[in-house]
Amino acid sequence: MTNDYPINEINKRINKCKQKSNNPTPPPTNDLETRITIPFFRGVSEKISRILRRHEFQVSYHPGTKVSAMVSTQKDKVDPQDREGIYKVNCSTCSKTYIGETGRSFKVRLKEHQAALRNAKPNSSALALHVIEGTDQDHIIDWDNSHLIDFESRYWNRKYKEAIYINKHKTNSLNLDAGLEINPIWKTTLE
Repeated sequence: MTNDYPINEINKRINKCKQKSNNPTPPPTNDLETRITIPFFRGVSEKISRILRRHEFQVSYHPGTKVSAMVSTQKDKVDPQDREGIYKVNCSTCSKTYIGETGRSFKVRLKEHQAALRNAKPNSSALALHVIEGTDQDHIIDWDNSHLIDFESRYWNRKYKEAIYINKHKTNSLNLDAGLEINPIWKTTLE
């Protein structure tokens, strides 16, 4: 032989195959009808098993329902107001929009905007600046309908997404700047 297998190993394997073909396995007996599986409960299962064995049943056990299967492993849902991301706040008087981003809870950031307005600090918030210095009419911020428009926990992704959303709303924007500068090649694709 050219494959370097020992000739005696090859002969053994051939003989085994011949024996299997000459002695086929016997057909399976129908003892599945006499076999039964029951849940195991200490004290009860043994008694049931003895009764079934008297009637020529083969008894096997399986574990019952475990406590871990009964207890839910699902996590509690996080309120969207408690997440970080890009948010949108509208002025209900002039229909202008402010787009912002936060790495903290949206709820906390919204309260900071409200505090800046309440304490008349226009340098702390573009929304406060809009209401305080809006001389043409009394501007009212629609706090109730402000919401997160995109969830994002990663800092740079959040900054780029904010810039994209500001760019989408640039015609009626309250933002003082355009956010991160986006390459002009991408602006046509994003519009």
